[in-house]
Amino acid sequence: MSTSQTVNAALRARLTQVDASILEVETSILELQLRLRSLQNNWQSIQDQLDSMVYPVFTLPHEITSNIFLHCLPAETSSTAKKGPNLARAPLLLLQVCRTWRDIALSTPRLWVFLHVNLSNLFRDLEESELEKLLADWFLRAGACALSFSAGSPDFMVQIGVIDAIRATLLRFAPRLQSVSLELNIYHFYRFLDIAPFPLLETLTGNFFFGPGEEGFILGATPRLRRLVYTGPTSPSMFRRAARACEGLSAVTCEKRVHPQHFLDLLLSIPSLENFTGSVPDKAVTRHDGVVTHGRLQSLHLSRHSSVRFLRLLRLPALQNLHLETDISTCCDECPEFLSLLARSSASLRRFSTSNRMMYTTEWFSTYMPHLTDLDLWKPQLQFLHDFVRKLDRTQDAGFLPHLQTLLLRNCVFDVDAPLLQALSSRCTAGEGSSVLTSFRVWPHDLFLLSLDESQTTALRALVERGMSILVADNEV
Repeated sequence: MSTSQTVNAALRARLTQVDASILEVETSILELQLRLRSLQNNWQSIQDQLDSMVYPVFTLPHEITSNIFLHCLPAETSSTAKKGPNLARAPLLLLQVCRTWRDIALSTPRLWVFLHVNLSNLFRDLEESELEKLLADWFLRAGACALSFSAGSPDFMVQIGVIDAIRATLLRFAPRLQSVSLELNIYHFYRFLDIAPFPLLETLTGNFFFGPGEEGFILGATPRLRRLVYTGPTSPSMFRRAARACEGLSAVTCEKRVHPQHFLDLLLSIPSLENFTGSVPDKAVTRHDGVVTHGRLQSLHLSRHSSVRFLRLLRLPALQNLHLETDISTCCDECPEFLSLLARSSASLRRFSTSNRMMYTTEWFSTYMPHLTDLDLWKPQLQFLHDFVRKLDRTQDAGFLPHLQTLLLRNCVFDVDAPLLQALSSRCTAGEGSSVLTSFRVWPHDLFLLSLDESQTTALRALVERGMSILVADNEV
């Protein structure tokens, strides 16, 4: 056989092998196609069965689904809500699930009653007309419900057009706004001076600027305003103007420090005030002689950096709730000022709480706060706790805090010992003119590890069976 014949035969043999491989692959492809078609038919059959099913969630009455949607909303005061609307959160998220849910969400007015405009994110890049339409569309979905609106940005660079869009929104929906928070730069407020009226407004928050000739300010048209949260420096004229415009103003919160002179002016200007929260530093008071009496103030919350020296100037016969975040020591010269207020308010005081270190004494409570129903102490010292527990035992002192119903001890060195168990047991039943201690909570110091043994746990559970709610650290008995 010649060389050419040999090569020809070899090539034909290889071609035969390739043909066989092609046939094998084509056969495999055909088998896979048949398998794919079978799987597709099977998938469609299952999908048809699913489509024919009626899910229970789709059979719920719309009003029930609507109420469920309301529980998906973040709280207005939460950090989530303060970030503004987001497609990943309710209510906008509910519009994307299906047509039915979208229709229910759009027809549930209460889903759209609150809106926060965070000008540090996407809102700041919108044109004035776009932002104005977005805000209007949102609140129009709320129907006739009362509205809550807030907008915030400390940035000087916010475009005036954006501020004007917010102003237009307030003007348009003013008759239905119940709460407004404008935490903007102080100079932006000049664009809000002529907005009126706000017949339903109850809560107003902002860094408002009060200067000469600003009589048309928002406060002038808020007959139902009850709570004012002021985030800027205070002035006496601010409180006097608020008092003239809002006869029913009952709560004031100041996030900046309030000069004690201004605080006393506030009390004199707003006789309807029932609740004050703020920091009153140690500054000289020059314009008041004698004691200032305020007959309606029920709650006084003094924030950090407050002094209690000015309390010597107060008589608060209606005071029921006193919360202190400041440090008072029995050996400091502020203690007599503090006790002088307690002496003038002991008949009405029912709740006393602290969130800073204080040098407590049992005499404070027996002499100056005998009618307390709720007591919350931060970091009480060990010797005081021993004395306090001993007096808490009604078998030892039946007249000590007879009306106490809730007791919370926080950030302290603590142990569940026999005197405590005896004191708590003595408080499980009400005597003549005395109340039952219904709640006992203790949060030990972070560095103090408190573990309960079996006998302690058994004793505490016996108190729970008698009706007392007990929480020791993270352990609810």
